[in-house]
Amino acid sequence: MQVKMIWKMTAFLCALMLLFGAVSTWSYLPVSAETTTPETGRILGYDENGDIVYGTYVFDSETGTMTVQADDGVKMELLGTNNYYLRSNDEIEIVIVGEGIVGLDDGMFDDCINLREIYAEHNDLKTIGAAFSFADSLELVRLGKCTVDTTSAFYSAKDGFTLYGYTGSGADMLYNADYTFISLGAYGSTGDNFTWEYDYDTKTLTFTGSGAMSGALEDMLWRSADFATEIETVVLPEGITEISNYAFNGCTGIKNVNLPESLTYIGFGAFSGCVNLTQIDLPESQELALGSYSFSNTGLTSVYIPQNCTYYTLSDGQTWIAGSFFQGCSNLTSVTVASPAVGTQMFQACPSLTTVTLEEGVETIENNAFSSCPELAEINFPSTLKSIGSQAFYSDTSLTDLTFQSGLESIGDQAFDACYRIHDVVLPDTVTSFGEDCFIWNASGIRIYAPYGSAAIEYAQTQGISPVPEGHDINSDRTYNILDIMTEAQVAVGKSTVEAADFNEDGRINVLDVMVMVRHLIDL
Repeated sequence: MQVKMIWKMTAFLCALMLLFGAVSTWSYLPVSAETTTPETGRILGYDENGDIVYGTYVFDSETGTMTVQADDGVKMELLGTNNYYLRSNDEIEIVIVGEGIVGLDDGMFDDCINLREIYAEHNDLKTIGAAFSFADSLELVRLGKCTVDTTSAFYSAKDGFTLYGYTGSGADMLYNADYTFISLGAYGSTGDNFTWEYDYDTKTLTFTGSGAMSGALEDMLWRSADFATEIETVVLPEGITEISNYAFNGCTGIKNVNLPESLTYIGFGAFSGCVNLTQIDLPESQELALGSYSFSNTGLTSVYIPQNCTYYTLSDGQTWIAGSFFQGCSNLTSVTVASPAVGTQMFQACPSLTTVTLEEGVETIENNAFSSCPELAEINFPSTLKSIGSQAFYSDTSLTDLTFQSGLESIGDQAFDACYRIHDVVLPDTVTSFGEDCFIWNASGIRIYAPYGSAAIEYAQTQGISPVPEGHDINSDRTYNILDIMTEAQVAVGKSTVEAADFNEDGRINVLDVMVMVRHLIDL
């Protein structure tokens, strides 16, 4: 009885070992000369939600061709590595990636040592991971518009294979492969939201997608491509919300770019250095934030800044004032601003700028906004303007007469310093704050016209600037002195008809007005 029991237990254990040994062999052993690949079978992968989906492989043993495709209507975002007959299969010589396969996982066709040709050209395929490592016999690869893992897609493949693909997709810059690349055009993706394509004939870079453009430099391969400086037109889709930092920085050939109404942010240095970009139309439908240096050193000739523009950029959860948006635009001649603020260094060092129009609604001119613009000769200051920052117009040597309207409250340090041609400055009584040397350090040639008793008159007196109280320059010689009092007296006695001042507002020019002028002159 015991012998029978021992025999049965031994038989049971042997059966278990055979069963598990068979399962282990079926799951993990590579396909070799002793294992024949079935003509067809099922494959599995995952959809965009991570759920398992299925497809089919078809194997032609005569040519060694393995074709994979997803089931009808299925989009297999990732063809997984747990497909037994696809990896480490010595029988596979040609791979064709068919319909519905969106992504190839790492290790997908690893160790297929007799693999010679790969055709992954279907439009559904978007990404290739480290899928074809150790392809010891590889000779030819043809890829469609998909993004390729530049480090490992063809890791340790046979040296000298030829790859047909798209510049910018990563296929043109594989790090761990010795190969010849032949471009079929230029294509790539930037982050998860956008794809792009470059047309060599029209020199047009076209983007497709929506949302925010990726800010990672490795996602903007058009900037390092062989055509980077040849791009002339950039087409952005409606639905884009953010242009990433440095997106087109240094693309010197760009002449035309559309900026869709959906934009809310143009990144730091996005178009900086685009010296052939002469014209832009900023969208006006919603708040638009400009990053620092976004259009600096471009070829723009005129700029209109709409009311919806802001100059605040989020950085690490904090808000800070960006600036230098159009700094160094050497061809810029005219500017119109409707936004509440003219940003810091916004038009600094624009040597050809001659005319600036500030529309009603502008409240602030920030520090150095127009400094070092030597040809700037004409600018208006609206009634809404409240403050002018430090060195806002520093060294603008073509500025002459300045007229500020009631509502202006402060002028910053050296705001108009080194503006040697300024002669007449008209200031309202609302200005109460004057920075150090806010006009020029040696202001002997300047006259300040302001209401008698105002802070502006007091400031002129302390700075050695000749003050001319409003309405007191009766003889129009840009000064206020005894000659003006004499002219007022002649008007009072009917010996002159020049326009005089009715200081006591009694409707007549008489000796009382002359007495007021005498008192004011003594006070000054």
